[in-house]
Amino acid sequence: MTSDVRDSAGTRSVTKGLGFDAAQLRARYREEREKRLRADGNEQYIEVKDGFAHFLEDPYVEPGFEREPLTCTPSDTTMRASPVR
Repeated sequence: MTSDVRDSAGTRSVTKGLGFDAAQLRARYREEREKRLRADGNEQYIEVKDGFAHFLEDPYVEPGFEREPLTCTPSDTTMRASPVR
């Protein structure tokens, strides 16, 4: 039997019958995320210029190639999920 509950943030979780503690796993992921976050935020990235300017070029298109951007609407997307048992 499963139980549909929401945590303090309103996040839905199915907790019983999983074989592990979902709240404990969520806390662990949160801790690992905190380890990766840096105080300098976007300032940590190098500007793409000088020796890195070649990364702006796409080697797989002909020079001067242009087209309208591709768009996708929700009706174009198929979403699939496995049932919860």
